[in-house]
Amino acid sequence: MRSSALILGFIVIFLTSSFTVQETVWLDQNLKETTKENAVYYKVGRNLKGKVSYFYKNKTLYRKVFYVDGKLDGFFNEYYHTGELRAV
Repeated sequence: MRSSALILGFIVIFLTSSFTVQETVWLDQNLKETTKENAVYYKVGRNLKGKVSYFYKNKTLYRKVFYVDGKLDGFFNEYYHTGELRAV
């Protein structure tokens, strides 16, 4: 009985973690979707709601923006490849 509960627990954990994995969206220099080979930036997921982070291909933060109803809202932070703040 205990081993059945343990196996069931692993299955539940596996299934819930599988559903939370989000896809990587590859973006060109104009932040338009492209292939990984042609990408300059990427973001995780397709969400354009709330805070969204964009990254350089080398995994360094590029830009943090805020979206409301799928449109940019307010100021954003942009960073150099080094991680140093570029513009506010």
